[in-house]
Amino acid sequence: MLELTAIEHKGARISVELGDGHARLLINGLVREQQTLDPASDVAIRLSSTVQTEYEWHESIDALIRPSGKHFELSLTANAKPLINTQFKLDKVT
Repeated sequence: MLELTAIEHKGARISVELGDGHARLLINGLVREQQTLDPASDVAIRLSSTVQTEYEWHESIDALIRPSGKHFELSLTANAKPLINTQFKLDKVT
């Protein structure tokens, strides 16, 4: 698996990995959701989970992965607020 992005957000480590035809959302090192990703398709996938970021505070984390031609876009949000928006070439993850 190739780690595409990893950030610290209010005390939680959030990362997205791709490889072997799958995409995974990890929070604090634990796989919270995994889905099959077909780079040849233009079908986007969403990986979601909640995380406790502060005392008695929870946030909804969403990773949206959109394949498009020879690259794909990755958007990471917390409670619908953007954390990361970036693009990657497909040859780096296949």
